[in-house]
Amino acid sequence: MNDIEKIITDEKYNLELKEQVNFKDPKSYLKAVSSFANGNDNGYLIFGVKDGTKEIVGVKDVKKSYEEITERIKTRIDPSIVPTIDIIKVQDKDLIVVKVIPGQNTPYYYVNKGTRIAFIRKGDQDCEANSIELNELILRGKNIGWDEQITDKYYKDFTFDNLKRYFKDIKGYDIDKSSLESFELVKEDKLTNAALLYSDQNPVVGSFIACVRWEWTR
Repeated sequence: MNDIEKIITDEKYNLELKEQVNFKDPKSYLKAVSSFANGNDNGYLIFGVKDGTKEIVGVKDVKKSYEEITERIKTRIDPSIVPTIDIIKVQDKDLIVVKVIPGQNTPYYYVNKGTRIAFIRKGDQDCEANSIELNELILRGKNIGWDEQITDKYYKDFTFDNLKRYFKDIKGYDIDKSSLESFELVKEDKLTNAALLYSDQNPVVGSFIACVRWEWTR
């Protein structure tokens, strides 16, 4: 069994199988490209294999199909990605193997006629990202965690007495607005999400802060 046959038969791989290239409906396979690019693990899109039985049937008109896949990925995935696209002979049949590595500029959209849809992988399905999932992809693309995101809340409207008391009692010194800015909790007079959690008002519904102290042993 070669490497491609192992990928086809092994359930651990992030895999989408297509019997043939659908020239009339490229979205049928490009949504997998979008979801793999938006994911966390390498994804494989393999043409020439039946999805249910995993029977290797080979791609018809492999040269035309290869050119079609290459062109559609180039023109209908935004921002651009550079997947590995190979024609590989398995059981004397031609397969087209597209390997997609997760990108750093998420979200990656399927675009067509004015529509832009970001897909994510859920199990073995490619699903349209909802508003929360899309926001997470946007933050990931900016390399910004939720706690670092700047809110529309202003420092002047919140108090931090509990946090100040903690620093005074435990650390022995006072903190002020400049301290919060140095902690990157306040940016241009606006609070980050982390600052909201630390504020006395804490308007983040259903949230709480848990602290863990680890013992250092040699």
